[in-house]
Amino acid sequence: MKLSKLSLAVLGASFLLSSAAFAGNTAKGKLHLAETVTVEGKQLKPGDYNVVFDGAGSDLKLNITQGKDTIVTVPAHVTADLGKVHDGYGSKTEADGSKSLISIITGGKEYDLTGGQNAAASTPGR
Repeated sequence: MKLSKLSLAVLGASFLLSSAAFAGNTAKGKLHLAETVTVEGKQLKPGDYNVVFDGAGSDLKLNITQGKDTIVTVPAHVTADLGKVHDGYGSKTEADGSKSLISIITGGKEYDLTGGQNAAASTPGR
């Protein structure tokens, strides 16, 4: 009887560990915007935000949150491992004068939010 309880406990623990392994990787970072920018049609005002990256490999899903509220979710792609650099972002000035958020630098990595379309037009912000 003791052996079957022990087997059941080991089996249960292995299920918990395996489900965590398949859940994907999550990374977190901070984002400080010095200007109003637009992401996926949502306007983000200057201030502090949290970023949460979900997924594995270089293609990720990026959630920009403030407090407990998710402001916007966009696909992101890791474009560079920059080592130890300051956190920041890249923006592009649109024809109407508004700014679009096109990249985020946090945790030493740069994340492209445009699918690689506007990297040359970026203006770093801090």
